[in-house]
This record gives sequence, structure tokens and C-alpha cells, in this order.
Amino acid sequence: MFIIRKSSKILFLGEHSAVYGFPVIGATIPFYMYLVYTFSTDWRYLGEPSLKIDEIISFINRNFSKVRPIEFLIFSQIPVGLGFGSSASLSLCFAEYIVSHDEYDAYDKIVLAREIENIFHGKSSGMDILLVELNGTFYLENKNGIFSYKKIEFCNFYFWLVLSKGNVKQVK
Repeated sequence: MFIIRKSSKILFLGEHSAVYGFPVIGATIPFYMYLVYTFSTDWRYLGEPSLKIDEIISFINRNFSKVRPIEFLIFSQIPVGLGFGSSASLSLCFAEYIVSHDEYDAYDKIVLAREIENIFHGKSSGMDILLVELNGTFYLENKNGIFSYKKIEFCNFYFWLVLSKGNVKQVK
């Protein structure tokens, strides 16, 4: 059994403006997405049926025929649909699996994850993906399709994260 793990994110500034190419300030937070898999002769998702997961499998089969099929489960601590980057994290998990193959190791994981995230959103800004992959607190910009970033040093800033189900977790 193998596991690929990616964190979630929060944007402090620019959550919706990222789609329009404006800069963002964000940080990764310790909620995680896990892609747990074993090698198989065919692709098989062992969780609840999902059209989006089926589309990702089709995308991989269509564009990366040498990727070894897997049986897999997805475990997530990241709330879906609340802006914490669940689709970015999952897209990065699949992109990392693809580029782990020698035939595809030269591919840009960020670009590939963005293509996968397009399955969820139609048009990914790529900012969430970049932030999750960088892992930390960053200022991010996309100027004419070119990403740039600057690390923001840790400043002992604490905030409380309240999820819609009433769970509260302190994030450092």
C-alpha cells in the first residue's frame, strides 16, 4: 500500500480574485488529503461512485497511457466546497502519482495538477495548487500566465478555524 498526502490551504487575501489573476496571500493548514493505493491491472476507485473521479481516471488513461493502474481510496480531512483547497490537494495527489512514473517525470506537476483541477472547476487559477505544493505561507502572483511567489516568514500568528459543522481547530 502506498500513500500520497497533500495539505489544505487558506487564502487570507484574494480568495476570489485569484481566478482573475490578482495576487493572493495564503498559507497551508494541517488538514490533509490522502490518496491511498495499491497497484492493479485496472483502475478501480473503492469509494462511493463519483463522476469526477471517473473523469480523472479517463483523463489519465487518455493522456498518460503508461501510468500503472491502481485500486485506490481517498481520505480527506479537508472540508469540500468551503475554499480550503480540497480539489487542489486531490489534483496534486494524482499529478504526483503520474510524475512518479519514469515516462512522465519531466512533466511539470503544477501544470498537470491544474489540468486535473479543471475537471472540478472548469478553469483553475492554479494558485491553490501552487500554494499547497509550496507548503507554507506565501504571497503569490500570476502575471501573464507566469507564477511568482515570495515566502512570508512565520510570525507566531494564530487564528481559529471554525468549520461549518461546528468543529474548531487552532492553526499555528
